[in-house]
Amino acid sequence: MKYHLLTLVLILSMLCTTSCDNGSTKENLEHAAFAIEQNKYQAAKDICDDIQESQSHDETKDAVTLCNLSLLYMKLSENHDREDNIGLARQCYLDAYATDSAQARDFYDHVEVEDLPHLLLLSSIVKSTTGSHANSFEEYIDEVDSISGLN
Repeated sequence: MKYHLLTLVLILSMLCTTSCDNGSTKENLEHAAFAIEQNKYQAAKDICDDIQESQSHDETKDAVTLCNLSLLYMKLSENHDREDNIGLARQCYLDAYATDSAQARDFYDHVEVEDLPHLLLLSSIVKSTTGSHANSFEEYIDEVDSISGLN
């Protein structure tokens, strides 16, 4: 019972932080990731939507924030409103590269191992819908093994 009460208080504080806009964007991204881990998909979606909305109206968009959002939306797509979340992930991915391609490439080149399947799927979706890909992730897949050429 105590665990459920603590979880409820945490979720309510995340929602309050997001709706009151007192928290930083980084903290809100962390709250969304935590909500996904706790299977609180609607709470995570609401947080991500608020961040994405502020990024779309902000004149100083942040590529790293958009990159984080793209991966969070991909994670959400596994369990909640698949088509909508994949579309939002795709848009965040494209916006990140349009905002600062160097930051976006650096972010995607250094994602955590557990996020690689989400990134691979997202980059494939972008490539198939735009005819090109914005990052070099596929280069790693097709790269020839330098050791195998020695045998």
